[in-house]
Amino acid sequence: MTATSFWEVEWSGIGETGQIDLTLADSTAIRMGEVQVLVQ
Repeated sequence: MTATSFWEVEWSGIGETGQIDLTLADSTAIRMGEVQVLVQ
């Protein structure tokens, strides 16, 4: 599974301005299982 977030940071100070684009992502493995049920 991977989660990703996108950020646009606008900043200003001491007469300057700018924008910083950030992409943050992290991944992990997850265990998936299956269960089957029979009903009579």
